[in-house]
Amino acid sequence: MTIDQTNPAITGQNYHEHVASVVAKCKRIVLETQVEAQSTGRSKKRAANTIEPHPDHSKYALGAALYNLHLTYEDAFSVIGFLKLPTAKFRDLLTAVEMMKSDLSVGEAIVEIIDSHAEHLDCAGRAASKLGREERYLAKLRQWESQPECRKYGRWRERHMSTGQRQLIRETAIALKVPIPEGMNRGEAADWLKRNGANLSYLQEF
Repeated sequence: MTIDQTNPAITGQNYHEHVASVVAKCKRIVLETQVEAQSTGRSKKRAANTIEPHPDHSKYALGAALYNLHLTYEDAFSVIGFLKLPTAKFRDLLTAVEMMKSDLSVGEAIVEIIDSHAEHLDCAGRAASKLGREERYLAKLRQWESQPECRKYGRWRERHMSTGQRQLIRETAIALKVPIPEGMNRGEAADWLKRNGANLSYLQEF
């Protein structure tokens, strides 16, 4: 918004009133913008922050909250399974806990549910975690496949096989009960892994 200094009607006292009017309008616009930003939730609030915290900071902070409920790393998959529960199922489990122990806090009730259904929630959490890794891997694979041919078949293929490729090829060959291939460069190793359906994201599953 600009102050009109060319309008001959805006002179003397009128000019000062015009300036005051423009300033008032600017303040109102700023105030309305701030109110709108506050009303749109977390995304707007985060966008306003100039310094984005490191992802590990959020992980540690949230992990500490769970740790203070006396949950440990052994409960990690059970927590994932719990968070994947349909709301109706969660309501039923919470009602069952409340009938037995009505004086529990929400956190204590969640721990009670996790402890009482640990095996089922652990299996559900492992399945959800595997599915998430698969989805992320496929997304990266689609991104890789969409690159120009000159990038996919560049000079990187001539380099020595990476340590990760070598380890994964060995694990894959043992799992498939086939001879462990030797003497491949990085590009040939990538081709072998692709043909045999292996990828680094699933190394721990062999």
